[in-house]
Amino acid sequence: MKITTRNSTLWVTILYLLLSLIVISFGYYQVKHKELNILSRSLYNENSISFTVDSHEEPLDWSKIDTSQSYTIFSELETIKFKNEIQDIRAIYFKNDTNLPPMVSGRFFNSTDFYSNKKIAVVGKNVDKTNIKIQNNKSYYNYHGRDFEIIGTMGAEYPSKLDNTVLLNIDGVDFKNSLQSKIYVLNINKNPITPEGIMKFKDSTLSVNVFDRGNSGSTRILNMDVLQALTLIFIILILICSSFIFAFYWIKTKKTEILILWQSGIKTDQIFKRFAMSFFLITFICYLAVCLISFLFLILNTSSNFNELLRYAFEFFKGYIIILLPSALSVWISFKKTIEQITLKGYLDK
Repeated sequence: MKITTRNSTLWVTILYLLLSLIVISFGYYQVKHKELNILSRSLYNENSISFTVDSHEEPLDWSKIDTSQSYTIFSELETIKFKNEIQDIRAIYFKNDTNLPPMVSGRFFNSTDFYSNKKIAVVGKNVDKTNIKIQNNKSYYNYHGRDFEIIGTMGAEYPSKLDNTVLLNIDGVDFKNSLQSKIYVLNINKNPITPEGIMKFKDSTLSVNVFDRGNSGSTRILNMDVLQALTLIFIILILICSSFIFAFYWIKTKKTEILILWQSGIKTDQIFKRFAMSFFLITFICYLAVCLISFLFLILNTSSNFNELLRYAFEFFKGYIIILLPSALSVWISFKKTIEQITLKGYLDK
């Protein structure tokens, strides 16, 4: 019986190591898909709103848009060509949160960087260096006579448009002297602009001209969201089926042990807790082991920054929930079926 039990535990361990690898691989794919989605749209979201305003209405305090939603506003300042590469220069402001690009070094903007008398920039890793100067061990990007301190460098492991993009805090830009494009792009869940083209601010209103740029980005072209949903459903089905098969097999090898414990006067719910905890430990240890190895790989072999590692951690946590629920359900049903079988054979009193 001990050999059979050890073998069943070994097989369950191997199963959950494989399942953990599948789930974590899907979590890694999810993060990379979101990253590609962000980069392919140059930080714009799939429902971003493009509009223009009259130049005489500048400057604007974009922190005072009358909405409780989180939002990000971009001002497309210039597009220049350097060594056959197109370089975009934009101003940015966001409230609460925004799409964070992968970082090579430094950090991205945070809420304290706006409307606090700062001039700061985040640049792509391949941005033209002729406008960058170093002073007092700090790097500065010069834009129309103003020096913006560079706090971070953007870039993924693969080429993207953000590699040649410069982002400036929107309140640090002198729009009167430097604005060449009047195009703004707003990332927000619910459109705050009325059909008449009015955007409400806390102390005023703004007339804007909304226009449609058409579909863009990898998700719209490749319809990757549908593929993600189908992949997730397929993985969940594999988890449910394999969890039930191996849980029934594992509980079946414990049948004699369950009988002995019950005949010793231990209640069935206490016996269930004991075996459920054992099964839980197997799944937890297997998943934790694969997680630690994956994180070690990410830290040592990629340019993942802290924010990206947090995204991986969140996806891995969701993956464990996806593994835990089918395994817990399968152990409970398997145990109930085993008790019923023992009862039907006359070992237990009904």
